[in-house]
Amino acid sequence: MQRISQIDYSISMCWKCKKNTVSTSIYRNSECPVCSTDLHSCLNCKFYDENSHHECREPISEYVKDKEKRNFCDYFVEKKYDVRVSVVDQDVFA
Repeated sequence: MQRISQIDYSISMCWKCKKNTVSTSIYRNSECPVCSTDLHSCLNCKFYDENSHHECREPISEYVKDKEKRNFCDYFVEKKYDVRVSVVDQDVFA
């Protein structure tokens, strides 16, 4: 008998290569293990919004010019992506 389960969880991804970064914490010097892109950057932050003032939803005091490069922003929070995975469980009855 097979049973299909749905599992929801959040993952961290590099904004550039879209690969899972599998990191527990991002520090200012953290880089993507696949493409070596800076992870502590505006484009990898959950507050990044190109339609907001300074392209950030937080009240930043200084404008960050290069959104791709690492920065010292204290508001940085790693962007998470919600994922749903289907898992098939197989039970064998004797």
